[in-house]
Amino acid sequence: MNREPYPFSWPRVDAATAQQILASNKVRFQAQTPIPGSDAVLRRLIDAWRTSTPNYVDMAPEYSELWKNKNRLSLLQLRWAPAGAVQSVQFLHVDDAGGDVYEVRQEHGRSDTAIYLNADGLIEFVTSM
Repeated sequence: MNREPYPFSWPRVDAATAQQILASNKVRFQAQTPIPGSDAVLRRLIDAWRTSTPNYVDMAPEYSELWKNKNRLSLLQLRWAPAGAVQSVQFLHVDDAGGDVYEVRQEHGRSDTAIYLNADGLIEFVTSM
């Protein structure tokens, strides 16, 4: 797949912080327990993308800047709108990078989608598989 590069870089962290993040991800992976509320945040995000009305309040600053670009937002609407309204969001597992992976069922389709939240509960990244 040929993807357009992101127009910015995420902030770098020092080695100690990186080790702390990796350790936290490992604990989350072993526990296989979602972050409380991550399902609701994911549902709101998908509904906002579908209708092209994003709620930047749920996003970390770096992630919100990425989606303030109207062209990117249009691509998300093209991706999510045809599948219709979200019907259910069911937790599947925590991936090895610390993301909560959900099965998202919509009126006309389904996807497995991972959401990565920071310590403040804000979206750092989302990806569909």
